Amino acid sequence: MRLWDVADPTRPALRSDLHTQGRNGVSSLEFSSDGTVLALGGRDGVITLWDVADPFRPHSGARLTGYPGFASVSGIAFGPDGQTLASIASDRERRTSARVWAVSGYDRTSTLTILPTEGTFLPSFSPDSRLLAAGGEPTTVWRMDDKPGPRLAATVESFNAGGQAAAFGRDGRTLFSGLPVVAWDMTDPAAPRKVTPQATRADGGTGIGVNPVLPLLATGTGPHSRSPVPLGTVQLRDVGDRTRPVLVDTLGGAAVGRQSISFSPDGGLLAAPTDEGGVRLWNIAENTRPTAAGIIDVAGARATASAFAPDNRTLLVGDDSGAITTWDVSRPARPLRRGSAAPHAGQISGLAHHRDGALAAGAAEDGRIRLWDTSDPDHLVEIASLATGGLYPQASLAFSPDGSLLAASGDRGTRLWSVDPAAILRRLCAESSGITRDQWNQYLPDQRYDPPCA
Repeated sequence: MRLWDVADPTRPALRSDLHTQGRNGVSSLEFSSDGTVLALGGRDGVITLWDVADPFRPHSGARLTGYPGFASVSGIAFGPDGQTLASIASDRERRTSARVWAVSGYDRTSTLTILPTEGTFLPSFSPDSRLLAAGGEPTTVWRMDDKPGPRLAATVESFNAGGQAAAFGRDGRTLFSGLPVVAWDMTDPAAPRKVTPQATRADGGTGIGVNPVLPLLATGTGPHSRSPVPLGTVQLRDVGDRTRPVLVDTLGGAAVGRQSISFSPDGGLLAAPTDEGGVRLWNIAENTRPTAAGIIDVAGARATASAFAPDNRTLLVGDDSGAITTWDVSRPARPLRRGSAAPHAGQISGLAHHRDGALAAGAAEDGRIRLWDTSDPDHLVEIASLATGGLYPQASLAFSPDGSLLAASGDRGTRLWSVDPAAILRRLCAESSGITRDQWNQYLPDQRYDPPCA
């Protein structure tokens, strides 16, 4: 396959040769809408993605091999978003099969979809998982219950180049953002309505957390904040009347990041990193000021992110060495270190715990997003490194409350993965060839023939 520059159609100029790996040559091709990726379909049923951003130095990327036994790929088309690739192939008996692939540039990706958001603030799902607030520069709100995928519902007013942290309240119809705190009525997601009094907004706040049981909201300011609120503080507000958030207390000595403020599922504890590098725990109760409950000493490192498990007693802590550790905080005055995970390369920027208690996700400066089996807090086991189509540094993470999705907000949009086993199995089966009886007898001769994707 040869690549030509036809800027002057009367004098085409050869730029490079693409040497494909197909045995029988190329049967179809298609450029992405931005012209940087070329997809080549072979007569052996294999699709190869090429990076042609530099036409003088193209290089091959992912090979899509979901057509075993098919004679040739007869058609290819990129979707309008550039994140999907559709193809059709036919076998020697002229039977056809169509497939849709998730791609990111010239790589495959395991993402369900990518939302074009700006900013790395914590993504926030509504309690019923039907809405997602993401980005922060500005905050965008997405409907998650539409078919075939998420749809932009609204953009919430932003106020400076720094962006704003935002989170849904317990009622599912209120979105809180910024400093001073502004509440938005999201009853009609397409028309957010500000319900707090007008105020001069100095900053968006670095971190935000909503108490899942009590009408309390925690906001924090980090090192790059422009807020008049003192740096390194966490402010706790009563939002029982969402139109007039009332300051309950200011907790000093904190080092607030994008994903460093976390409430326990029962609402009784608040965790926030200290400026000394550890994590301080606070007892939380309605109509009373918080009281210091204990401190976690992260030896030799500084805590950068935290997330409670559904059991109310286990806290995940990520630090600037790339390590993730589990702590038993059932006795907050005496936190007990349980286990740790193999470290990322670079500080942890995001942590999230799935509602089933046995799955957690971590993101770090190295751009990797990993999934961990946390069913045994003493022994964390890495079970996946998510394919993102490239690195995704400084991402913040959230699982949807219904347990079906993982969201990661980074500087290249908000990516969504399906973490629903049934949906994943359907996708795997759609991309896999069936197991024949002969193959079954060869590898599983003692088992009854029962192919998983039949």
